[in-house]
Amino acid sequence: MLVKYCGKACQIAHWSKHRQDCGHPQLKANWQPAWVTENRNPAFVGGGPPVVQFGRKANHSPTYVWGNVTAIDCLNVARNEGSAARTADFKLCFAGKFSCFAVAIFRIFIIFPITASGDIRNLVQTINRLPSDYSGKCDILFNDKSPIVANRNWIILYALLQHTIPIPGAADLAAHFMYSAALSPVASAHLNRCVSILYGQGIIQDGQTFATGSLPTRGEGALHIMAMTEEMKDFLRMPLSTYRFEDAMKSMHSAMLHPSRVDYRDRHLASLMPGHRMAWTRHQQTGVLGPYSADTMHLTEPNRLLFAADGEWLTLDSANPLQGWDVSAVLASGKRHGINPQDISGCLFFHVKDEFEEFARRIERFKINIHLTQFDAGMVSKMIPQDFIKPFSSGCFDRIETSNLADYIGPAEVIDCWAPLLNRHNKHATLFMYFMNWHTSQPGAQFEDPGAGNVQKSQDVMEKTAAALVGALLPSTMYNLK
Repeated sequence: MLVKYCGKACQIAHWSKHRQDCGHPQLKANWQPAWVTENRNPAFVGGGPPVVQFGRKANHSPTYVWGNVTAIDCLNVARNEGSAARTADFKLCFAGKFSCFAVAIFRIFIIFPITASGDIRNLVQTINRLPSDYSGKCDILFNDKSPIVANRNWIILYALLQHTIPIPGAADLAAHFMYSAALSPVASAHLNRCVSILYGQGIIQDGQTFATGSLPTRGEGALHIMAMTEEMKDFLRMPLSTYRFEDAMKSMHSAMLHPSRVDYRDRHLASLMPGHRMAWTRHQQTGVLGPYSADTMHLTEPNRLLFAADGEWLTLDSANPLQGWDVSAVLASGKRHGINPQDISGCLFFHVKDEFEEFARRIERFKINIHLTQFDAGMVSKMIPQDFIKPFSSGCFDRIETSNLADYIGPAEVIDCWAPLLNRHNKHATLFMYFMNWHTSQPGAQFEDPGAGNVQKSQDVMEKTAAALVGALLPSTMYNLK
């Protein structure tokens, strides 16, 4: 059962609609993918057509607006600074995109590939895991080179942290701004107000290379931004656009439900519980994050943070908000709110809302400043030693996450550029590196037929690949961090 009714009368009132869902084939234990019922090979098995993902690809690169790796706490003070963290001052650097499969060697974390977004979930997770009585000061540098990702973060954080709306309502709005394709007219109007306040304060000046601005948050801290002026202007075409809701939904459906991708969708569905299949399919159809039983008829405005200026759906058809969060924690949040565990999208909505609420309350109580920037990560590493991004300087950071720079310039170069920025007075200071594409150049690290499903072989390859990479890193790691 996907829906919990408040009573018999409620069940009878909604039965005409819900009976169609209750009899859906995806809820049956013996459901089979289309390639099985049609007695044919699936498209993803060797010999099939080339893989094509649907969704916007700006400058031939996909736009990733949702992270697809479980949110992490970059401080993890319980296993590092311990009780001293309660009064410690921290400086953290989040560079944006990263991926999964981690091993830890000499304080260097190696994480293997799946491309992800520099959204705010890791920032939220890290602050929410600080001691509840934290009394220190925390300065955060939050960078992403994508103007879409950086400005989305700016708007979502402001919607959550500005003080004119009570925290529960702000968390609800922020969750929908981040994950829902459709909004109510009231939510859409609030999004417009946020955009007007953020970008109407004179932060964009003609002739200036950088756009800078600051706004207070609920607490003692502030929300700052520094971005490329022309790229910020280009982004503003998105929230100020005027395409119709119907055209936006058509674009989303053409990407998320394209007929040629049915085998890829069915492969994903085959790995899910029956109720989760229905919840996932409903999200693909409506684009709305929320309980399965929630009425979406009043959501008649497009979320202009998820569509390009021309109304084209931004992200790929493989994008899934659930991938960015710990599923066990998601289910626990759903249980606290009385959501059936089969309704995984409803559980996720309340989990995100709860995390956002806790984050906003901590921003209200703690001394936290968030500095958003929109530059290439390599450029940031050069700007910091020159005191260009205050209050950050060489040797100041307690944690640095460098995205997948190592894929392009190599791990030794990343360490040379970023290790000097670590706080050498904190023995727990850590540099994070994430490897998204390294395996593509390693013999035996890939399968020619991804549909083969050889789990043991897959694990053996990952273990050998990790061992090879760690062996190659050790000399450089020990040299640069000694």
